[in-house]
Amino acid sequence: MNLKRMVPILVVLFIATVLMLPTATAAASSRTMPASVEPGEQFTVSMEVSDYGTFGGVVETIPNGFTYDGSTLSGVTVDGNSVYFILYGETSFEYTVTASNTEDNYMFSGIIIDVDNTEFPIADSSIDVETASQGSNVASASRTIPASVEPGEQFTVSMEVSDYGTFGGVVETIPNGFTYDGSTLSGVTVDGNSVYFILYGESSFEYTVTASNTEDNYMFSGIIIDEDDTEFDIADSSIDVETASQGSNSASASRIIPASVEPGEQFTVSMEVLDYGDFGGVVETIPNGFTYDGSTLSGVTVDGNSVYFVLYGETIFEYTVTASSTEDTYMFSGILKDEDNTEFAIADSSIDVETALPDASAVRTLPASVERGEEFTVSMEVSDYGTTGSVVETIPKSFTYVNSTLDTPNVIVANDTVTFNLEGETNFEYIVTASSIEGTYAFSGVLIDESANEVVVGGDTSIDVVLPDGIILQSGWNFISVPHELSDLDADNVLTGITDDAVLTCYNAETRLWETVTTIEPMKGYWIYIPEDTQYTQVILDEVLEPVVPVGPVSPPSIQLYEGWNTIGYTDSAATLPAELTLAAIDESYTSIWGPWNPETMSYEYFGHNGQIGVIDDKHVGTDVFEMSPYNGYWVYVTQDCVLNSIGG
Repeated sequence: MNLKRMVPILVVLFIATVLMLPTATAAASSRTMPASVEPGEQFTVSMEVSDYGTFGGVVETIPNGFTYDGSTLSGVTVDGNSVYFILYGETSFEYTVTASNTEDNYMFSGIIIDVDNTEFPIADSSIDVETASQGSNVASASRTIPASVEPGEQFTVSMEVSDYGTFGGVVETIPNGFTYDGSTLSGVTVDGNSVYFILYGESSFEYTVTASNTEDNYMFSGIIIDEDDTEFDIADSSIDVETASQGSNSASASRIIPASVEPGEQFTVSMEVLDYGDFGGVVETIPNGFTYDGSTLSGVTVDGNSVYFVLYGETIFEYTVTASSTEDTYMFSGILKDEDNTEFAIADSSIDVETALPDASAVRTLPASVERGEEFTVSMEVSDYGTTGSVVETIPKSFTYVNSTLDTPNVIVANDTVTFNLEGETNFEYIVTASSIEGTYAFSGVLIDESANEVVVGGDTSIDVVLPDGIILQSGWNFISVPHELSDLDADNVLTGITDDAVLTCYNAETRLWETVTTIEPMKGYWIYIPEDTQYTQVILDEVLEPVVPVGPVSPPSIQLYEGWNTIGYTDSAATLPAELTLAAIDESYTSIWGPWNPETMSYEYFGHNGQIGVIDDKHVGTDVFEMSPYNGYWVYVTQDCVLNSIGG
């Protein structure tokens, strides 16, 4: 790997990460935000930035009473009304703000700072905080009624009302001969044919009416009145009052049976019968070899293959039959007789008696999880697809098919679809390379049998692609250490697989300079920068963090510390211990310890104070509760030169 040899630039970048970043010549920035918002409303400010150099920063001053909420950038520091945004090549970003609760005109201002620490003003932007006017919408109402009802029938009228203000009313004029019955509203007054409905914010209501006893076409009309007592017409609605025609329906019957049953299987026949009068009958002729078993009707007579069902107003009934033991296609027939003894044919129904073939099936087995880019095996169990068949698998888009235990000519690969042609196999395997990006991924597929029937592949359908074991590096700066002497100290070896754009450095407390790194040693803290646009999560692998195997007696590690700030590591590979114990060797010489560093918030999790105990606030704690862990880096401030010894390995 090509390590970036940063000396002065790294110092600047590191300070920028912790505090606030400098910027570049001819830098420019513009701000876009709403012209107005409501009191307390959250809104988005969009920033365009350019020509600030390799890195830079924006300092935005938001108005008094406004609250900064968050940003699309990760490097952000808030100090009162000033919000500091750190830039590493971005050309745009956004941040969200909650407006003041006080209506007024407010001003946003800011500066952009380039890589040479030169400041350029950003044009001020004004915003009005005001309660949006409600507008002057016209009140409206619509009515929904049936197209027709029978004489004297009660029915429902549905009303939709809007834009009448805080309160209002509807006056409905119902037709002569109709009677108002009731409403879902409580405030109702009836005066002849006029019905007054009082509204207090409702957007809909209903009322019921009983129709006239006289057949005719009738009209409903009405108005809606808003809170200013302005009237608006409601469109008229017509309704027909008429007696529904009875028609002269012929008796009819229909039969529902399964398409197929197995030999000797009992099944149900469902019958629907209509318009036969007060009484009637059905005569069903069941196929030879079938046996009538029973019915939901009580009046039943069986004579050979003929079954007589007596009807007294029933519209549906069922009967059960046991199929023949011989495979074949059979036919049911029958007639329906009405109360006048008129016969009506019932359409014939065919049924296949056949031994059902077992359903084809396929079951997929996947590992629960694999590492990024790992090759793994997918196992398939298949059955009952016939002489030939195929499995069509859809693998996740970022996965790559490698090979299969099936012969190559029997496998067809088309992008993320892989077809496996089967010739009697009951199981097979195929190998896939996982995505290089962690996450949960889905497999899907179908088994197609020799009759072209499709069955969804069962079993496992998802797999987790996980990060390998090791030190996980986030985008931005990471503060790390190793808890023991490595088998290979070479920095290039330790960073195997890490992006070539990464930057590795360490702080020399003796010279107070940032230095390039060629070897990784225990008890030292190292800073490593991962660019924001890195495609996937970077991991320093466990395999390069293996401890050295001593070839003879060795002394435990220690580190010389110099007055002032020093970067240190932690030397117990398993336990998490308080700083009070870990730093006991320099207890008389240090005052503060900071860490661990959080790359996502670009801040230190805790500040430990030697001599204090317990929790002081959400960030500051005594060293008795300041926990130190393997693989994290820490800053420690010592008041004199001293030596820190290892506590484990």
